[in-house]
Amino acid sequence: VMIGEVVGGAKENKDVPTSGVMFTKEAEAHAQGIIRIDATYGHNEAVVAGLAPVDTYFVGKSDIVHPVVRVKYQRMVSMPDAATGKNKLEFMKNDRELERSACLKLKTVHHLAHAGRAIEQYYSAPMDIEFVVTEQRDIALVQARPIVAQKLNPSYVREEVATKLNAKETGETIGVG
Repeated sequence: VMIGEVVGGAKENKDVPTSGVMFTKEAEAHAQGIIRIDATYGHNEAVVAGLAPVDTYFVGKSDIVHPVVRVKYQRMVSMPDAATGKNKLEFMKNDRELERSACLKLKTVHHLAHAGRAIEQYYSAPMDIEFVVTEQRDIALVQARPIVAQKLNPSYVREEVATKLNAKETGETIGVG
């Protein structure tokens, strides 16, 4: 069963699915109890591979949602390839309404966060969960796996590089650790 947009792209905005990835532990900021949801219109490969702008939703323990909505000029869709007879992923332009609208409704964000917490509790581990929200607004969880990320220091300078620098090169202090 194929979940997502029809081959060749949906003809109407109401038929364009949303796909994304949810992290039940927001790893970048080391924020406890924050779920991060990244989503965009079209095929999930655009989200997973970082090929297109995504809307980001931060959901706290009390279910307060902090959305960051980005302009999404295009989405990834499955298109027929005449040369191979198979389908391939290509970008398709979004119309102006989709470009500037949030791709998830607040109610959907809450449902996703609730499902993410339940999955995290079941597996006793922070989870990375891929999903598709269909044109009927059904949520399909298509993959879930434990988050495997090394602990990072809160800095853009790698620790092994920072320790080689002296105060004259960097100023009085350096933000590592």
